[in-house]
Amino acid sequence: MAILILVVVMVLVGLLMGAIGSLIWKEKPLGAAGDYAVAVVVAVIVGLTDWFVIPAMGFSEAMKYLGVA
Repeated sequence: MAILILVVVMVLVGLLMGAIGSLIWKEKPLGAAGDYAVAVVVAVIVGLTDWFVIPAMGFSEAMKYLGVA
């Protein structure tokens, strides 16, 4: 269940990053939809990587949640 919450939160973070990216760059090569799509994909990949790599490195569960945040 925690992994589903993580993915939902990472999608929301990706949407926020896409919105900020749309505000910064005016001439977007991929358009606004591209900004949102790339930001969501990157946020989910980085979040899942942190979710699995941090415990594999021997850190505690608290550090896993801190790293994902």
